[in-house]
Amino acid sequence: NNVGQIGPDAGSDIRRIALNGLSVKGISASDYFTSEEGTSFFVTTDGKAFGLGSNASLQLAVAATSEVTSRSFPGQIANLQGVIGVSSRRDTSFAVMADGSVFGWGSNDYCQLGTATSGQCAPSPTPVRVAAPTRLRKVAFGGLSTLGLDDQGGVWSWGAGYAALGRSGDGNVPGLVGAIPPTRDIAAGLYHGAIVSTSGAVWTWGMNYSGQMGTGSFDQNDLNGNF
Repeated sequence: NNVGQIGPDAGSDIRRIALNGLSVKGISASDYFTSEEGTSFFVTTDGKAFGLGSNASLQLAVAATSEVTSRSFPGQIANLQGVIGVSSRRDTSFAVMADGSVFGWGSNDYCQLGTATSGQCAPSPTPVRVAAPTRLRKVAFGGLSTLGLDDQGGVWSWGAGYAALGRSGDGNVPGLVGAIPPTRDIAAGLYHGAIVSTSGAVWTWGMNYSGQMGTGSFDQNDLNGNF
């Protein structure tokens, strides 16, 4: 709880966060690689998003000029209505909206916000719309790159390459991962991605230095493998 990501003065105890009557339907907790990272987000039944923890890289959508470097109480993410899901890791956060749009904020060192058109990957202290060409119903952020799942079961990726995009081409904006079947769920790691197909098969791609692709080897596969 070094940056308040589990509420005020929680220490190592399990405690209930005071939500002042808010009803929560979804939650996301971010890990941390440094002492300045670590956040928790939740979505309320009326479609609002709240966050607490570190704001060192603007991942709470609070401008740096406010001098808010961390927060141990839930604060609403401004200008977001109709939120159905959140995804956060390290220093970047995303919200999926009921209309299929996706907004991201925080660090953008690897163009993981998916908004760049000319290689300008600037961080954002406020939610900015991801340049996805279609509706997305889920987003999974792995720390360097992002996956999005559309209504037709297509998977889109953007952000840093390092084999995690599952495709060739520009990572500054979302691009379709084409070599996989129709998909019903997605997950993103730091250097790899994984999906569950509509038939129940699991497909993976990316770096495989620890065998995380599940293919029975440690070979890297830039596009896709399956098991």
